[in-house]
Amino acid sequence: MDIGVAYKDLGAVDITAAAEFVSGLAEEAWTHNAFRQEILADKAHYASQAIIFRHEWIRDNNPWNVHSLEDLILSWSRPKGIDPEPFMPVERFETALGPVYTFREWDAFKEVLEPVVEQAVGHIKTANGLIIRIALVALPGGAEILPHADGHPFARVAHRLHVPLTGAKSVRYRIGKQKFFMKPGRVYDYNNRWRHSVKNTGKSRRVNLFIDYYADPELFVPPVMGPL
Repeated sequence: MDIGVAYKDLGAVDITAAAEFVSGLAEEAWTHNAFRQEILADKAHYASQAIIFRHEWIRDNNPWNVHSLEDLILSWSRPKGIDPEPFMPVERFETALGPVYTFREWDAFKEVLEPVVEQAVGHIKTANGLIIRIALVALPGGAEILPHADGHPFARVAHRLHVPLTGAKSVRYRIGKQKFFMKPGRVYDYNNRWRHSVKNTGKSRRVNLFIDYYADPELFVPPVMGPL
């Protein structure tokens, strides 16, 4: 979302438990969901790794020209002989721009991450606001996200919040002409509509919690639970 400046430091967040939990994750936690890396990660973000808990979807106006996220998962898994069920979302709610899905990984991370999400969103929370994306995003040591601007429809209306959890000291961000770094235990409203890039100059993995917050949605239909 274009917030008029490169970024805003919104304030403090208690990341103590979340940072310890994330630091202890096995490598398999980052690599087992190949669907994200092979399909959802575009060229600009391919250097990163992500564990996705909630994600938005634009019907019939996406790079794959498929109606639903479920259809995309099926078209990816079937030729590989992969069981699609573990990759399927478990919950969906509707907005005017399209559905937002929650994935089964959230059950394993919710207890430790939900308090951080609530604190972060609390800085800009509105009466009708919706959290439309939650993800842990890792940038390996030496990796770089090349300059780009996020252009999908939800990026025009949702705040992109970053909460640095690990490895923040070695990472440099650039938005427009401004260079800066993020401090662990702070939440940043990040202007992803301006051209931006990220570089990890260190050797350790940087992990940020990403939260997209749709502060003024035009439509909200309560979640559909279970099979979608």
